[in-house]
Amino acid sequence: WGLALPRVHAKGSELLEALIPGFTWLTPQSFILGLVWSTLLALYIAVVFVPLFNFFEGRRHVEGARTEATTLKRGELAHHP
Repeated sequence: WGLALPRVHAKGSELLEALIPGFTWLTPQSFILGLVWSTLLALYIAVVFVPLFNFFEGRRHVEGARTEATTLKRGELAHHP
């Protein structure tokens, strides 16, 4: 987008330069550096947030199964398939 719409992207390049150490807009070295930082950030998110999501999603599934079992035990669902 920076090449197609330079006026729109001008603020975005300032943000990238502030967030990524050593990044300068539109140089081959910065392109490689941006790829490396993007990969490292994606790995960080995968390592931290995926296990958290799985933990909380698993607990939600178990709680739903408990609620259903309690309801069936009480006989509140007469016609359960």
